[in-house]
Amino acid sequence: MGNGIATVEYDMSPARIFRYGSASLEEKLARLHAGEIYRVSMSGAWLTWWTWGDLRGDLADRKFSRWQFPAVEDPENVPDIASMLTDPVELNKVNHLSSRSCVDGEEKPDVKQMMRDGWVFSEAEAYIELISSTREEGAFFEFVE
Repeated sequence: MGNGIATVEYDMSPARIFRYGSASLEEKLARLHAGEIYRVSMSGAWLTWWTWGDLRGDLADRKFSRWQFPAVEDPENVPDIASMLTDPVELNKVNHLSSRSCVDGEEKPDVKQMMRDGWVFSEAEAYIELISSTREEGAFFEFVE
């Protein structure tokens, strides 16, 4: 496995910060006063689909499967790997009923053929650790006008 760091940046516009709740953005902004300081932090870090690569490099022109490999060594060579695939959105395994997973009558994915056809599968969640540098300290912002 490789090592790496990914930086995720968020647009922190007032509309993004105050998008939840029943009051309008204008009502929320009217309650703020110059000099007030607020802290924004992540409440949790999670990832449903991931793979190694660069969208402009080795993943360019590839197709992205909804399926996630299990945490096994060399999944492409595991017999009947299709029965071990998971849909990371619904968290269902192949052939369990779900609106997003295989349903009765739908064929199991042919993993080897899909890979030959350029499909990319999600890596197992066990192979990535998410660490938020803002979870504890957060990001601070001050209203100036």
